[in-house]
Amino acid sequence: MTVLKPYLITLSLVGWKRLFSQSVKQNYFQKAINIFYPLFIISILIMLYILSAYTCKNGVGGDSYEYLHDFVNISNRTQPFHCQHMLSLFFIPYFLHLLAYLYA
Repeated sequence: MTVLKPYLITLSLVGWKRLFSQSVKQNYFQKAINIFYPLFIISILIMLYILSAYTCKNGVGGDSYEYLHDFVNISNRTQPFHCQHMLSLFFIPYFLHLLAYLYA
């Protein structure tokens, strides 16, 4: 069991395993934690997706930084700020990432 302990701790922190699974009889507080902790992780993921799509920061680099730089520098802007390729850069990868998290 000692070899698997770091792996099991990581699974618990990610939300794929119960936090209090060692105890045979769980009280209501432990049951509530085991229900709301994965929901908390999922809500953090969704907020990250929304904020990164809002700022056009997708982690690929290049164009997204230039768009963000133009958005911050109002004096250099000649046209309204817009983020290109929202569907392929943000929504499809984020949807697949969330689907993989929920599947695991």
